[in-house]
Amino acid sequence: MALQIEVTVDPAQAKGRPDEPDPLACQMSASFARILVPAEGYFPAGSVLHELLHLRRILVEGVPRLVVADTLSDELWSLRLVDSLVAQDNALEHLVIVPREVEVFPERRAYWEAKMVRIWSDLAAGLGSPADQREAALANWFFLRHVLPGSPSTAKAEAVLANLGLIEAAEAAVAQMSPALSDKVALTSAWFGVAGIDRKLADFEYIDSRAGTTRQIPMATPAG
Repeated sequence: MALQIEVTVDPAQAKGRPDEPDPLACQMSASFARILVPAEGYFPAGSVLHELLHLRRILVEGVPRLVVADTLSDELWSLRLVDSLVAQDNALEHLVIVPREVEVFPERRAYWEAKMVRIWSDLAAGLGSPADQREAALANWFFLRHVLPGSPSTAKAEAVLANLGLIEAAEAAVAQMSPALSDKVALTSAWFGVAGIDRKLADFEYIDSRAGTTRQIPMATPAG
C-alpha cells in the first residue's frame, strides 16, 4: 500500500531566523511521511519540492539516514549528538537534493546563495566554537564547490578558510568526498574522516516504507 504524505500546520515552523525564510520541514518513519508548513495553504513550490526530495530519498530510493548508534552507552548519548547527526545528515542529503531542486526551479539558487552569505558571514565573525567553525567551514566549502560553482561567496569563503588555517584541509575534503557523491554510505564515511568524527557514534538507518520496517547498521562496519 502506498504511503500517504500528511501535511501538518505547525506555527512553530514560522519562528526560525527572520533572515532565513524557508519554514517548511519534513518528518518520516516506516509508518508515516509528513510535511510541516507554518500556515494553512502555505506551499511555495521550490520549498515543497525540497521536502518531497528528502522524503523520496529515504522512503522511496532506500537511501539510509544517520542516527545515533543503537549500542551507544548512556554516558555518550546526548541531545547535542542527536541534533548534530540530524544536521550532518541533512547537509549530506543537500549535496544531492539541492542540485535536483535548482534544476527544476532555477530561481531557488538565489535562496541557497543567500544562505551561503549568512553562513560565511557568521564564520567570518567567529561565531561558534573552534570545532564547530572547522566543521561548518569544511562542509560548506564542499557545498559551494559542488552545488554552487562560481558562487559570489567563494572569495569570502576562501578568506575564512585562510583565516582558520583550513585551505589545505578544505581541498583535501573535496578530493576525498567528491568520488563518493553517488554513494551515501561512502560519502558519509568520507565526511566523518574529514571531520574527525568517531564512526562508532552513528548507525545507518534504512527505512522500508512498503514493509513498514526499519533496520540499523553500525556505521563502523557498514554493509557492503
